[in-house]
Amino acid sequence: MRAVAFGALVALVATGASAHSLSPGYERRSTASDALEMRYELTNAYRFPASYDVQVFEKDWTQHEAWSTDKRTYNLNPTSKRLITIRLTEIIESRKVIVCTILTGVTRDRKPPKIESRACSRLRIDSLHR
Repeated sequence: MRAVAFGALVALVATGASAHSLSPGYERRSTASDALEMRYELTNAYRFPASYDVQVFEKDWTQHEAWSTDKRTYNLNPTSKRLITIRLTEIIESRKVIVCTILTGVTRDRKPPKIESRACSRLRIDSLHR
């Protein structure tokens, strides 16, 4: 009985502790071109303004170089959402990438945060090049 109660508590804390999120959490896309555009929803669940940097990694967590977005840093008001667009280029083969947002500033003065908060989304790209 204790194990069940502890498991329920862990599940509740794990789902309720999120301070920001990026959705969708996983996406699989096919493309016949050498470029792909993805839209993500960035959510600031904090009760204060926050700044987030966008980063894109290969599946081994090395930097992915062939991508762009309108802005690399997004400033969100408390409990707000923003759509961001990521453009991936030079897609010549199937690959997996990880799109992340990292908390870089809090309050309107963008003070460095005392905690690290990172929300990531996995993207599988199936290239249809032959």
